Amino acid sequence: MEGETYQAFKNRMYLKTAKYFMKNRWLMVYLTGAGPAYMDGFTQTANEEKLADGVRLIKEGISLRNSSSGYKNKEALHIDYNTFDGYIRSIGDHIKDGRINSMREFYNPIRLKNSNTDQTLESLAEQGVEYLEIRSIDLNPLEEIGIAKDTLYFLHLFLLTGLLSEDRELCTDNQEIADRNEEMTALFGLSHPTIVGCSEERIPFVEAGMAELDKIEQILESFAPTNKNLRLVLDLQKDRLLHAEKTFAAQVTENIRAKGYLPYHLRIARDSFEHADLEAYRLIGAEDFELSTQIVWKSAWKKGIKVDILDRIENFLRLSKKGHVELVKQATKTAKDNYVSVLMMENKVVTKKNSC
Repeated sequence: MEGETYQAFKNRMYLKTAKYFMKNRWLMVYLTGAGPAYMDGFTQTANEEKLADGVRLIKEGISLRNSSSGYKNKEALHIDYNTFDGYIRSIGDHIKDGRINSMREFYNPIRLKNSNTDQTLESLAEQGVEYLEIRSIDLNPLEEIGIAKDTLYFLHLFLLTGLLSEDRELCTDNQEIADRNEEMTALFGLSHPTIVGCSEERIPFVEAGMAELDKIEQILESFAPTNKNLRLVLDLQKDRLLHAEKTFAAQVTENIRAKGYLPYHLRIARDSFEHADLEAYRLIGAEDFELSTQIVWKSAWKKGIKVDILDRIENFLRLSKKGHVELVKQATKTAKDNYVSVLMMENKVVTKKNSC
């Protein structure tokens, strides 16, 4: 837009992406949801089934978190997604009306955020948007770290589609429809409930899902037609859409029924911990380095220090941050030991790389 500042452009693009996510989040809930069970007394949901040991299961459910019984505001807080000023103003109105005390209590599935530590509405309005916070992804017990790599790739594609697709108005009526679609998917997703369109038309679940996945496929064809990995990720989502039993939620449900809620989750938690403990000192991608060098590298990385490999075989690294440079060989030979200069000079590869 003519005369638009860079920050205003960013605000508009982030808002456009969030609008797409809000409208179509029911599909993300179906494909990533993995929390269909909860302990007795925690809450009650429609279509629940009582299991042994005080556990309740949403019979055809996908995600308790994304249902009306999940981590949400007590009443739906609809927001103006058409302009950034409207977004700020509508949240402010909810605060003034006493529905929430501050922006921190705005528990939407996706939120516009910046890095300001106070996280106030005023700082967002003044400094603008720096990133999107997505709050609707369940922890996946089928994955050791709680989320599958293909889920991250698909989420990226989903957001890019929102960014690059035609901008459509998300009015209050459409937000109410999107809320209902999310609720039906969260509680009855495994049965493929009917999805309601923006004009109140009823669309078969798979048809509605495929329409969105086809949009994503078009984006993929336009920008990464030769990327086989992303193609496989998209094909996997289509397969899960066609076959509900292949979703994360269906697999978790099957395991809970077969092994029990607590025994199943405690076992995979112990297995994940034991495996993580065994791998604690291993730096993936640097397995050929000595363990001591891997430890130094990982420690430097955590502190925001840049690490360059000068000689892989000799375990020779260069660490740098804010203009300060240190050479480290085999994790122990550093500038504190004058011999490191000799080691560097006798290694032609290191000498050449360090002079660059």
